[in-house]
Amino acid sequence: MRGLGAIGVVIFLVPAMIYGAMQMQIMLKVNSVINEALTVETHGDRITEAVAAESGEIPFSIIGSRGQTLEPGQAAALLAPNTLNRKRAARVSTIVDPATLLAPGETMPGGDLRDILVEARTAAYADALCDQLIATIANQCGVVSYSVDEITFDPDKDAPDWADAFAGRYVVETHAIFTPSTPVGSFPVADSLVLHSKEFDLDAWTAPGPSPEAFAARLGEVLLAAERACAEMRRIHGNCVVEDIDFDTSRHQPDRVRPSFELGYFSRLQTTASVE
Repeated sequence: MRGLGAIGVVIFLVPAMIYGAMQMQIMLKVNSVINEALTVETHGDRITEAVAAESGEIPFSIIGSRGQTLEPGQAAALLAPNTLNRKRAARVSTIVDPATLLAPGETMPGGDLRDILVEARTAAYADALCDQLIATIANQCGVVSYSVDEITFDPDKDAPDWADAFAGRYVVETHAIFTPSTPVGSFPVADSLVLHSKEFDLDAWTAPGPSPEAFAARLGEVLLAAERACAEMRRIHGNCVVEDIDFDTSRHQPDRVRPSFELGYFSRLQTTASVE
């Protein structure tokens, strides 16, 4: 019996080691891609260096929306469009049925092994976000992080309306940074420019179920709306960049997605002299 017990332990541990190794390889790959793609760090001094490298000496002062003077690094989304940095980011959720992650004939392990398998194999959905961004609004993209949370509800309370469709599935949230594929445009010629960040909140979307395809299709509509709005802003002000894409849900209300996007642009500082 001791021998059988030892064999049982080995049989149990081998899948754990395999899934753990898979997870480690995927995360090392993701980190390697990010380290190679990020030509600057995301902290202030290095972002300022990126702005200087791309834009040279800034010939204007930058004013914030509250009248405060800003450093060039705070406008890196516009001034360093070819450098990956956190001034342009996408935070996107999708929902995955763990059964779809299994190979034919493979069974889902229980306990911690289930979570390890799901987290390792949903890395493909993090990569898919960059694929979609590059197909629409981005020239470069890197995944900064992704997280996986199982959707549950309190069994001591009435089951929510979404329980049958979503309970036991997983929310995969990916944070990526990108460079724009569309040129930012030209900046007004002036001694001082005002930096604007305009947020657009779109109608909440009710997800039909744990379908990554449905989530990706709706995200595609949001990306198209952001690109069109930025084109209009560029027509008016001469410049614009998509700064942020938010397409979030949560394990507490997985059937509701609240999409939004944020655009950045410069305008000329209006003064009495400029009005005359």
